[in-house]
Amino acid sequence: PGKDYTAGNGILLSMPGMSVDILTPAAHSIAGQDQASDLLVQANVVKMCGCPLQETGPWPASRYEVEARIYRDGSDSARILPLAFTGTPSRFEARLALSQPGSYEIVVTAFDPQTMDSGVDRTTVILP
Repeated sequence: PGKDYTAGNGILLSMPGMSVDILTPAAHSIAGQDQASDLLVQANVVKMCGCPLQETGPWPASRYEVEARIYRDGSDSARILPLAFTGTPSRFEARLALSQPGSYEIVVTAFDPQTMDSGVDRTTVILP
């Protein structure tokens, strides 16, 4: 620990995948009626190495499929909402309209069709 390997038996960890972190809405938040028609779903998505997704560079954001699946009151069927790259490194978002009261689970997934890397995060929001 705390020492660099410069020769010999170095350590190499291969960690495929993506880290997805839902920024909004916060977990188990309660949406007011004014938010219900325009709820921001925002996620930060990075490679497991910590590398950001950007417009240009080795990991262009346009290559990744980032979407939210919205489940209401534990339903097995989901509405799918694509999240768009915002221009800020690793940031994707979309606006969601909730029309009926209930408990909503939002599952955000990211997928790289080129490397098959993927990641997921989930949150919940309640519309009284």
